[in-house]
Amino acid sequence: MPNLVLIMSDEARKDVLYHDKYPFVRTPNIDALRSEALTFHNCFANYPVCVPSRASLITGRYPHQIGVLHNTHRLPAGERDLGHHLSAHGYDCVALGKTHATNRGFRSVTYDKVATMGFENHGYLEDAARITGVFEGPAEEYCDFVACRQFDDYLRGRAAGAPFAAFVGIYAPPPPLYPPREYAGLYSQDRIMLPPRPSARDNAARPSIQGVPRRRWDAYPDATRRQVIAAYLALITLLDDCVGRILASLRANDTLDDTLVVLVSDHGDQLGEHGMAGKMGNLYEASIRVPLVIRLPGAAHAGADRQQLVEMVDLFPTICDLLGVPHPDGMQAPAGRSLVPVVTDPGAAGIVHRRVVHAMLQEGQMARTESLKLNFYADDRSELYDLADDPDELVNRFDDPAYRDRQHELLAEITRFLIRYPRVADRGRNEYFG
Repeated sequence: MPNLVLIMSDEARKDVLYHDKYPFVRTPNIDALRSEALTFHNCFANYPVCVPSRASLITGRYPHQIGVLHNTHRLPAGERDLGHHLSAHGYDCVALGKTHATNRGFRSVTYDKVATMGFENHGYLEDAARITGVFEGPAEEYCDFVACRQFDDYLRGRAAGAPFAAFVGIYAPPPPLYPPREYAGLYSQDRIMLPPRPSARDNAARPSIQGVPRRRWDAYPDATRRQVIAAYLALITLLDDCVGRILASLRANDTLDDTLVVLVSDHGDQLGEHGMAGKMGNLYEASIRVPLVIRLPGAAHAGADRQQLVEMVDLFPTICDLLGVPHPDGMQAPAGRSLVPVVTDPGAAGIVHRRVVHAMLQEGQMARTESLKLNFYADDRSELYDLADDPDELVNRFDDPAYRDRQHELLAEITRFLIRYPRVADRGRNEYFG
């Protein structure tokens, strides 16, 4: 059976990693991986927050099915994840780096993130003086490089025989935006074009749940905003170096061509778009659209691009099929749809994998087709965007009579989705991280 390496970054935007947004960002290792792999251009996180997104991917089920709807929630004790499932089929499963405690079925090799990184800021702050900086320790002690070394040590020390499944979590690129000194000056702030500020009218039309991330971005002067984006891009290059190290370890141990390699992120980051910092409180493309790169054993279908609409829950059954492992059944059956036909069929361009993709927050639901997107909020003003004419999601068509019929079609899609995948009791809501 093939091995598996699942590389998950945190908060990496698809359009940055694929050079659509900032073409000058250096990602030679990911570029090389894409030349040997399939690149998916329309993969969507089912929840734009770390723990719900990761829990959904690792179980193949939607966040509301497993009761994980916030970063303080855990997977309920009875939930089995990909590690449990692959272990039951003969895999040695290990998790390294950042996991957000969502990988109980993998044997964890942990590190002390704060001690290793040397600072305490874990997110965007309104204090502009502390949002960016430089990691002053040796670059090799940066947590992500520690995780890469641990992966290399694991490969060198593992016993021959059983296939392995390694989850490698890379912290970069979200805040704290403190890259090592070797990376901190990679990108001049003069090259950073700031997103336009939303008008007062535009701000007033957005759901109130976006208030905190918008206040954070508003608290920064323009110079700090450029620093934030430049530091984020520097950490994207650090992520790229981590991917290069992981692939080099596989080559050095003569296992790359026997290994399925998957690169994905848990969600994106607004980076000032819609006047917001981070990913919280919104379902905009920059927050939910993520990179997905799949390198098959032997680099089959190298360099192929796939435009189909894909959800993160689709990865669990896809990985099972590509490894030759049966899907879980019963209550643990994945909600996702296997991408194998899209991955392996030479005529894949004509395959419709999903006509509609879904994402959610505790406060609302999204239904998105190739050209139209509805963000429906129960207590705030909802949003409808014509992505064909308005890819930046700047003109809300929710109250436009010309879109009324299509709006109702997407509302019906959300209703059907919630009936097919009902919300469980909030089993995870009373279990908190220590």
